[in-house]
Amino acid sequence: MKSGCPFIAYNSSSIPEVAGKAGYLMDNITFDDFYAGVLYILNNRDEIINQGYKQSDKFNWENCFKQTLALYEEVYI
Repeated sequence: MKSGCPFIAYNSSSIPEVAGKAGYLMDNITFDDFYAGVLYILNNRDEIINQGYKQSDKFNWENCFKQTLALYEEVYI
């Protein structure tokens, strides 16, 4: 997402949380679902790329450090 690359991923585990609305999530791994994802990206490419930039800003080492430190401070008290 940070590099402006749209993606197709499986709608499972933590992928929806990380992806947000920045890509196409498949509920089933089938050719038809993958093809639908390709068409979705072709028709919404600019919007998906912009969403990817916004979504990727939520996940960086600075935020990870701050959240981890806050957790340690909460547990340590």
